[in-house]
Amino acid sequence: MTLFYDGACPICLKNRRILMHYDTHKKIHFIDIHDASALKDYPQLSTEQAAGKMHVLLPSGEWLSGIDAVHAAYQSVGLSSWVAWTRWSPLKPFANRLYAFIAANRMKISRWFHLR
Repeated sequence: MTLFYDGACPICLKNRRILMHYDTHKKIHFIDIHDASALKDYPQLSTEQAAGKMHVLLPSGEWLSGIDAVHAAYQSVGLSSWVAWTRWSPLKPFANRLYAFIAANRMKISRWFHLR
């Protein structure tokens, strides 16, 4: 799996560190969306799309974004219980809205929680 993350975002970096810690089998390849040379290999993902929310490219070639990308990444390292609620039908619309809010305000939220 290839995960595209915002290397300038403290929340994104915190999630990357968590995923890397639990990714003992090295299932995730991380690409910083600010690495233009790396993004050239993925023309189907524009810089604007990548900056808006997390994206994951599965080994099958399927693209996931937003909360679905978060779920896939955490599931791949054995942490699906942390995000399982995001897949539950009654809560999925809320999870999508919550993710969209956090993604849109990630720098401000990072400052609130003193993340670096």
